[in-house]
Amino acid sequence: MLRKKKEENKKHRKRRRDGSIDLLSDADDQIKEMIEAMKSAAKEDRHSNTERKPALQKRKMLPFVKSQLRKADLAEALIDNGIMSVVSEWLAPLPDKSLPALEVRTELLKMLQQYNRLEQSVLRQSGLGKAVMLLYKHPRETKENKQAAARLISEWARPIFQLDTDFRALSREERVQRDYEHMPQAKKRRLSVEDGRQKSTDTPEDEEAPSRPGDKGWIGRARVPRPSTKDYVVRPKPNVEGQFRGESGGRKASSRYDRKMRELKDRTKSQKVLHAVGISLEGRKMP
Repeated sequence: MLRKKKEENKKHRKRRRDGSIDLLSDADDQIKEMIEAMKSAAKEDRHSNTERKPALQKRKMLPFVKSQLRKADLAEALIDNGIMSVVSEWLAPLPDKSLPALEVRTELLKMLQQYNRLEQSVLRQSGLGKAVMLLYKHPRETKENKQAAARLISEWARPIFQLDTDFRALSREERVQRDYEHMPQAKKRRLSVEDGRQKSTDTPEDEEAPSRPGDKGWIGRARVPRPSTKDYVVRPKPNVEGQFRGESGGRKASSRYDRKMRELKDRTKSQKVLHAVGISLEGRKMP
């Protein structure tokens, strides 16, 4: 069916006055025909699912759809003609709440990685964001497809939250600088004051030292305790003498073992069964 439509399109190609072919209009016609074929395939699969028959139409058409989605020069034309609405329809669950074929879901999620910069209006009108989010949250979806869906969701959400930078590609210094640029002014002033205090502690002794209790200008007030930002490398030596509970020597352990063994032997000796002794009422065998 698709081959016949392609041949018909070749016959009906528009030619310009200079003899060249209008390729853009021809590509639009092919895209529209492909979209209609995808819609009919999805409809047939839904009908087969309601009749409890295998839904195979989308799987049959999948190689052709992949070949068209891979063409970078047709990306804008595909989006303008509403290809994302059909893709979301292909990814949607079937009438019995089951997911489409695994091959269809996997290949479409791979193809969508090329379209990670879709506009918010396209995502809203096509419903593609909801379809990908459903696959991400579905308990029967594979781990690989969930990871691919998570990448797409994070890429599509950046323009919404005005995040133009991929933090995974930034170095540590760039992240610190970006955090400082987006920091509130009050926190920036507080950090600058703390840096000034830190520099004042590193100055020589002849410079003016900070005020202490009893000095002029010192104000006694309660201060909020702050966590220490120092990295302790050298471990101080302990001042406690003696051994800890779990640091007993081998000799003490062996003596304890011997003591327990002796107690066990004494207990077994005392618990031995003694034979009964016959007593004569006539006084026989009496000393």
